[in-house]
Amino acid sequence: MKKFINNRQTTFAIYCLFSFLFCSFTLPQREKTIYLTYTQDPTQSITVQWHSPLKDKCSSVLYRKKGTANWNYQTGVSKQIKNYDYLIHKVELIHLESNTEYEFKLENGSIINFFRTLPSTLKDRPITVAIGGDVYKNIVTFQKMNHIVSKQNPDFVILGGDIAYAKGWDFDWIIQRWINFFTEWNSSMRGKGQRMIPVVAAAGNHDRNFSDPNIISEELFFLNFGLHEDLISYKNLDVGSYASFFLLDTNHFQPIEGMQTQWLKDSLLRRAEIPYKFAVYHRPAYPSIYSHKNEISQAIRRNWSPVFESMGIILAFEHHNHAYKRTFPLRDECIDSSGVIYIGDGCWGANHRIADKKWYIDKFKSCTCVNILTLTQDGASFFALSGLNELIDAIDDIQPR
Repeated sequence: MKKFINNRQTTFAIYCLFSFLFCSFTLPQREKTIYLTYTQDPTQSITVQWHSPLKDKCSSVLYRKKGTANWNYQTGVSKQIKNYDYLIHKVELIHLESNTEYEFKLENGSIINFFRTLPSTLKDRPITVAIGGDVYKNIVTFQKMNHIVSKQNPDFVILGGDIAYAKGWDFDWIIQRWINFFTEWNSSMRGKGQRMIPVVAAAGNHDRNFSDPNIISEELFFLNFGLHEDLISYKNLDVGSYASFFLLDTNHFQPIEGMQTQWLKDSLLRRAEIPYKFAVYHRPAYPSIYSHKNEISQAIRRNWSPVFESMGIILAFEHHNHAYKRTFPLRDECIDSSGVIYIGDGCWGANHRIADKKWYIDKFKSCTCVNILTLTQDGASFFALSGLNELIDAIDDIQPR
């Protein structure tokens, strides 16, 4: 009898332990999945987003300049994922001071986080951007790379597609996969002093469930989780008047040719005076693993490369192949010192593949990798790190084209 009682007590203790752990990991969902992104100029704004069960409809944020006492209050919007008891909350904080640290917390929350706006000019300070793709494939690799990137203290991160690898038809699994991604991002992607690092993204083939690029639906999770606005899968991010990043869609939600290419031309034309212009997208024009004669690569070179070359794109960041590569400067599909350099090939949290030397590749390595870009008033620089935190490649003194 005594042994039976002890067994029941042990069983109950284990039950209590697991119940505690379950509650610890599930109850503060809103705090765990909080993340920052940009929908307007990062020198003056930030967008706070988080997830919650349907019953929690509060969508407000308190914020203040770091070191001050009084809180400002901003209400946002909530969106329910269709046919699912799950809310995505979004609060835009605008008219902020540039190059300034702000604290914020959710109205019903107790955790105080902080972020930093970007400088209005590069005379104030340089900015650093981490760029990589093919992200949350392997959780251990993802966590290791997050640690490496966060130590570089980037101002923000651009993800070049295949973010949560949440492609499938199991609705609950897809939701949970995205939740896991944002939970881990919130936990490990922190800069100096635990500063939250904002993220923006381009789409990849594992970020949607439909094969027809002409289908745009409210159920598409890449768009629903707030990384893009109005169900449009390509956009540009202007940083003050000194940088613009073009986040493009390589035939995932929208075709390469036609409307998107025309938008790219028009957008670059309006930004002719911006010195630093970069393109970020998923499938590569000049792949390190796959053949460059594949249909998508040819479409990019036919539609976008001439625009890049004639309208001032300095570097094009490509992904999808799971290795590292840097091309020679390329123009008209030939090596030319006045051309565009293509950097990739997307292996943040995926298993790397064996890269091969191709005529257009100057530097390549089979490894996980991330790219670190720094902009100053005198020029830009770039280096790539492996998953072992080794320097793979570097370019100094990159000037506007």
